[in-house]
Amino acid sequence: MFAPLAERGIEPVVVDVGARNGMHQAVVPQSYAAQSVLVGFEPNPAEYEKLLSQDTDAHRIGAPMAKFKRQQYNNCALWEEAEKRPFYITEGAGACTLMGQADDAICRRMWMDGTEKPYSELHTDIKETTPVECKRLDQVLPSDEVADILKIDVEGGELAVLKGSLGLLEHGSILFVKSEFLLTPYYENCPVLGHQHIMLHDHGFRLIDMDFDHPSYVRSKTKISPSVDRRLVYGGDAYFMLDPDKNDLGPIKLHRLGAASLVFNFSALAISLFKDAGLLSGKEIETIETAITRNWTSKRLKYIWGQIPRVVKDLFR
Repeated sequence: MFAPLAERGIEPVVVDVGARNGMHQAVVPQSYAAQSVLVGFEPNPAEYEKLLSQDTDAHRIGAPMAKFKRQQYNNCALWEEAEKRPFYITEGAGACTLMGQADDAICRRMWMDGTEKPYSELHTDIKETTPVECKRLDQVLPSDEVADILKIDVEGGELAVLKGSLGLLEHGSILFVKSEFLLTPYYENCPVLGHQHIMLHDHGFRLIDMDFDHPSYVRSKTKISPSVDRRLVYGGDAYFMLDPDKNDLGPIKLHRLGAASLVFNFSALAISLFKDAGLLSGKEIETIETAITRNWTSKRLKYIWGQIPRVVKDLFR
């Protein structure tokens, strides 16, 4: 799969915006990382030092980390303008943000199952503020350099990161985007999923899937079990690809987009892109397709379980 790129001296580029935990293999498999370059951005000074010393929360729990050909971490934020902004360090390390104080009227009414404190006290309450340098991604990466995967997780600032990437977006230099989104607008000026969708759609991207695996919540503590209740969703992750049917990508970008699609288990999509790119033989594509078919991933098991009639599932409950 990587041979056509290696022959041309091409190394896939993964950009990690909000790199607090590093890139572990649950996000980018080692087979892809080994051929790729990682460029990470982490504005929190403490978390940045953990990245350099390999002492992140992910390292501490033993998560297998992806090992890239080369990796570079930058102790700065990405934003829509190059400037200094206050960075808000919060109770939860994963909730640190450039967006400001979260709205107590919302966050104190968000209760996750199994917690004894509201979301604000566990995550969004501010402990301290520190100035951080912000850069535009299109000033860091030249417009003729392709970012195969752009992963954004910046607690409400995802749209600002995309606005700071306009030079790359307008040149078709970003192929695949995985971006966190909010549905619950708990910042004063809070872009939600639709804002990202419209912007990327206007720059030739197609929204192809979403994950809703963030913890759900209720507006007040309750005895009602989640098994008999539809909990509220506050956010998730969205997957966008530079649309191969609306953009003239050419063989190299089609192949690179196919490889990036495989990272996130869009396997049938990847095969179709490899076929369109024409850089692999029919036999090579068949070999990849066979290997994927034989790979018993957790996603495949969940799919098979989902096909079992409900009456049969009930027998196991």
